Amino acid sequence: MQTTTPKLNNMTPVTGRMVNEENEIVNVVDNFGSLKTIDVLNSTVHAGIAFTYSGAASIPAAGHAYFHGKTGDITSHLMGFFVKADSAPVTVQFFEAPTITADGTPQSPIQRNRQTANVALMQVFAAPTVTADGTQLFVDKLLGSQHTVSSSNLDGEWLLKKNTSYTFKITNNSNQTANIGAGFSWIEEN
Repeated sequence: MQTTTPKLNNMTPVTGRMVNEENEIVNVVDNFGSLKTIDVLNSTVHAGIAFTYSGAASIPAAGHAYFHGKTGDITSHLMGFFVKADSAPVTVQFFEAPTITADGTPQSPIQRNRQTANVALMQVFAAPTVTADGTQLFVDKLLGSQHTVSSSNLDGEWLLKKNTSYTFKITNNSNQTANIGAGFSWIEEN
C-alpha cells in the first residue's frame, strides 16, 4: 500500500507512472521503456475467475457423447473448446438451451489459479440425457487424420447467457469406436 498521497508533480511521462484506483503510484513501463500489459485470459487467471474442465469418452461407431454445462446466475465467457480423437470422421457441435432430462455425472472444474480457493459457479456434467439438442451455435468435423479441433475454431470468446444450459455433442461417424479427449475453458464474473 502506498503511504504517501500521489501528486501530479511526483509523476512524469518519462518514468511511466500512473495512479491506480487505490491512489497508489504504479510504474506501467518496464526498464526498457516498454508498456507492461497482460491479456484477458492471464488477467482472469490471476484474479481467480478462470476455470477448465477436461474429460474423456469412448464413443461407439455411429454413437455420440455429450458434455453439459449450466451457467447459473453469473456471466460466463467460454474461452475455448478442444476435441482429440483416435478415429475419424467425428462431428463436434455446440448447442444452447438443449432439453436435458437428466444432468449426467457431475464433474469437477479445475481452478486455473492454483493459489486461490475460488470455486466455479458453472456446473459441469458428463453424459447427460438430452432429448432435444437446442439451438446449434457451432459445428466442426474431424476428417481423415486431422484428429483435432482447436479452440480457435470456435471463433474466440463466447459470452454465454445466464441461467442457461449448453452442450457439446461429439458424434462418431466412423465405423469403429472413437476414444476422445475433450475440454473447455471459461471465465466467470458477477
